[in-house]
Amino acid sequence: MLGSALVMLTVTGCSSSTSQKPQPLVVTPLPPPAPSPPPQLPEPPPRAEVLPEAFESSDFFVTVAKPGDTPESLATRYLGSPGKAWMIEDYIGVRSFPAGVEVVIPKRDWNPPGVYPSGYQVVPVLVYHNIGAQRKGRLLIASSTFEEQMRYLKAEGYHAIRLVDFLDYLAQKRQLPKKSVMITFDDGHKGFLQYAQPVLKEMGFPAVLFIQSDQIAQRPNASSLSWPELRELLKDNVEVQAHSKTHGDLRRAAGEAEPAYARRMQAELGIPLALLRAQLPEPTRGRETIAYPYGEWDDGFLRYVKQYGYSAGFTVRREANAAFIPPFRVNRSQIFSDLTMEEFAKNLNTFQQEPLLSDAAPANKPPQAPAPSLSIRQQWAARHNRNSEAFMSRGMLRQALDESKIALTIDPTDTTALTQQKQLESRIESEVAARMQQGGKVPGADGRRQFLAALALNPASATAFDAVRNSAPPPEAPRIAAQPAKSLTHTVRPNETPSSLADLYYGDRSLAEVIERANGLKSGAPLAVGRQLKIPEVAGIPFLRPD
Repeated sequence: MLGSALVMLTVTGCSSSTSQKPQPLVVTPLPPPAPSPPPQLPEPPPRAEVLPEAFESSDFFVTVAKPGDTPESLATRYLGSPGKAWMIEDYIGVRSFPAGVEVVIPKRDWNPPGVYPSGYQVVPVLVYHNIGAQRKGRLLIASSTFEEQMRYLKAEGYHAIRLVDFLDYLAQKRQLPKKSVMITFDDGHKGFLQYAQPVLKEMGFPAVLFIQSDQIAQRPNASSLSWPELRELLKDNVEVQAHSKTHGDLRRAAGEAEPAYARRMQAELGIPLALLRAQLPEPTRGRETIAYPYGEWDDGFLRYVKQYGYSAGFTVRREANAAFIPPFRVNRSQIFSDLTMEEFAKNLNTFQQEPLLSDAAPANKPPQAPAPSLSIRQQWAARHNRNSEAFMSRGMLRQALDESKIALTIDPTDTTALTQQKQLESRIESEVAARMQQGGKVPGADGRRQFLAALALNPASATAFDAVRNSAPPPEAPRIAAQPAKSLTHTVRPNETPSSLADLYYGDRSLAEVIERANGLKSGAPLAVGRQLKIPEVAGIPFLRPD
């Protein structure tokens, strides 16, 4: 988070103890620089100053890295778990550091919605269908391809997250690692157990299975998962959720009477919930979610989803998710068998750039030498006070406030930091109120940007969070241009697929779903040779061939 968080320090007497009670850290300041001629006798070196191994406040630890220290070792020592190493990495902005540098360790979540002056965090949710020994069609991915993708996530530092953590992120209750991703599977195919789960277990990745209950068998079989197998998978960091009863379109059909639709929804939404609760131990009551078959939904259907107690719903819109996305419109990116690694990586965006606060260059002040009369502790705190002033000059008040708090972590008696903290808290409160008022007066994207700016200033503001969520634009059709839209007609030739046609006309095979939707095709269904298909125009993407 703060580029200034890592600073080389000159220290002596660092204790190597890792016991719970920190050992004192003895820091000997360097003598002042030699004065200009005429030569003078150097002053005697100051007396060594005894400092703790780590400074601590309600918000931070501040320490100096020892030889061999890593984010994992510091997270174990100060936060109680190596699994919290991401908090250190994300806050200081690096994944490794040499001995002798200052490390600032946040003690708790500092930005649950992930909104910053330059934009906001988004979390991609990947959806797979089936894994097999060999690729077949678009939905059955070769096990070697799946393993390559999972190893890519691991090597690139992505954190696979649990469903419960993702739901807390949507509720502004939990901060997620900046490079988070959630892995999901639809339908309940046996290939998950045979080919996917061993890889996921090796990587330490959790996953979510969205099952259509009609496909789940009472006993193990060759094609689909069974209830006993699901119970065993729960022990291996797999969560099981609903994908309806039959996998049919859950929207109300034309001419379908409301009483008949209500009975159908009782079967499609109520029966899977009852089975999950009856068949699986200790379900996450009150946190059940559903993946909509084919990703289709409308407001009439959502009324029943909420009525049956689901807390979130997942589509197949290819886009990552900000914390403030409406929870019943969560996006997921379908991973098809013919995606290249480059195309797979395009689905892993974790930050949406959007300037929200001014970022003027700070005043060009000459560097200040520390006053010789100050103690090491005071000099250390003073540097963070200067950082705070620099952030203030750029309009980054939240970051400035954090620097003042770090200074007070080091020296609780620092009057400059105490004054800056009070001033910043007051300024943030006033500016958040002004942004919220202005956002309420301006419609559309401009108003939403004001709400986002308020959230960047105060990530804990529930009022700003709700305002951003409620100002979310209505969902769009999958990137199809507004009418009157241009379209082409294509006659299917042998061996052509929606994916190959998307590559032919758009240069992007992941847009095959646009062609499928425009022609009422089920994902992965083969194309009949000679059939005429509509190739719709996609906003912002010119046709690669005109005929």
